[in-house]
Amino acid sequence: MNLLPELGFGDLTENEDFFRNVLARYVLEKGDIFCGYYGMYAWARLGDIELNLHLEPMEDGMTVVGFTSHVSGNQFWRLAVSSAVPGDGDEDALERWVHFVNPEGKEAGADIYLVNEDVVPDYYPGDILDVQVVAIAWEVAYYADEEAYYASERAQLGKIMGKPIGFKMDNVFSIMTESIALGTIQRVDRLTSFDEKGKPRGFYRISIDTDLGRLEIMHGLDSVKEEEQEFMRPGCVIYAKCNLLGDVAIEKYQQGAIFDEEHIARLFRNCCEAQDFTRLQNIVASLSRYVTSSGRTAAKGKKKVLDYLNDIAARQRKNGRDYPAFPATVVGIDENVAGEGFVPEFPIGTHCVAMAQNEEGKIDTVIFLLLDEENHIREIRSAGEREEMYQISIQAQKEQPDLGDFQPIQLSHTEREWLEVIKDCYEKKSFEEMSFYYGLQPGCALVQERDGVYDFLRGRETIYEYYDKLMKEEPAIKCRLTGGRPWGHAYGLRVDMEGFLFVIILDVDAEGKLVKITEHYLK
Repeated sequence: MNLLPELGFGDLTENEDFFRNVLARYVLEKGDIFCGYYGMYAWARLGDIELNLHLEPMEDGMTVVGFTSHVSGNQFWRLAVSSAVPGDGDEDALERWVHFVNPEGKEAGADIYLVNEDVVPDYYPGDILDVQVVAIAWEVAYYADEEAYYASERAQLGKIMGKPIGFKMDNVFSIMTESIALGTIQRVDRLTSFDEKGKPRGFYRISIDTDLGRLEIMHGLDSVKEEEQEFMRPGCVIYAKCNLLGDVAIEKYQQGAIFDEEHIARLFRNCCEAQDFTRLQNIVASLSRYVTSSGRTAAKGKKKVLDYLNDIAARQRKNGRDYPAFPATVVGIDENVAGEGFVPEFPIGTHCVAMAQNEEGKIDTVIFLLLDEENHIREIRSAGEREEMYQISIQAQKEQPDLGDFQPIQLSHTEREWLEVIKDCYEKKSFEEMSFYYGLQPGCALVQERDGVYDFLRGRETIYEYYDKLMKEEPAIKCRLTGGRPWGHAYGLRVDMEGFLFVIILDVDAEGKLVKITEHYLK
């Protein structure tokens, strides 16, 4: 992901000749090279900006397939994987979006574009990762304080049940890979990189606190309106539309991918669930083989093994079904099956993969991976009778929380049922009833008919606010169900409210939601 223009350095990549012959060559010649599982990365620093080339293998070398700009920050977030995020279709095999949540169970989460993501074998829900996170903003606004922000148009997202809705202060909110960062400024710094002519040029780093950790927001010098520059100081407020970038090549992955049984098993699991074995190409040994549960060698040699795996994946994709795969570990050996003096081929602690290959969601297969001296896969074995003595522990995904006696809001009713709901609201003198509010279709209309003259209110929020204001006046009300035949309906609601008498008739759509409320005034 190239975000150099957002930092004010778009000239570094807008000229293809300069990028190819100067910038890319600089990264390849001066930068560090480290391995992922499938490809490699060439990384170099240009002042405070990091330049990252993605390299994928070819028959006779490597080819550049992608480029990412990043900024080295000082903030490291410990996050729990939630799920993969659909991207815009431009990602290469060495980058991806992942949705993370706070591992402490707090209601906080964010979509992060991972830099150097191929060094991590798997992104399984619940996995904990350390990520160096920054935000690159393409639009910013500054305010003197929270009050000034909440008085601005940016803060007015709309209303629900008459109450204004806005983004939470000191937080980051992701909307399908794009994020909103909002918070009180803790620190302002000016960082430096270089333009196409080698001259130094600055950009800003603004720090705020969020529920996930301190966030550093980077943006160009020209992004700030002149009248807002005085608010670029601690204690003021920043609002930023941005992308979150996270470098995972830190801590144990700082030198690149780790090649051992645990990591390769997790990589295999990831490929199984993605139904794509591209990332295994550099790890399968040339003399590898695939052994079925019956002991038959189904494929021998790297190319045939990969073809065999890809054929399975293709059939699964054609079926249009998910075939979940789970991390698993050998935790015991049944001595009654193994026999006395048995030397286990897979000792306790061996990492493997549990899968559901035949019936969706039902685990019926365990895959063991045997590695050679170079930690390449020499055999992929589907467990059969000879592996019956191994007791496997499966790391299942977290179960959904127990909701106990929780009952969802009923939003679908017949006309008569909706009239009962509205009658109950009138009698309670309160329309703060969730089922009524969300039972109104967004484009619902309230029609008031007096002697052939019609007044209209339209929209869920407008109708709710009308009733809410009316009930706050605490009028005397009597109401009862009645017939609606004069107006072409089976039922109506007769309402006597301080001298006004009218009958309510409802129109309900096929979903059982309200599309029109008509009040026919009798006096």
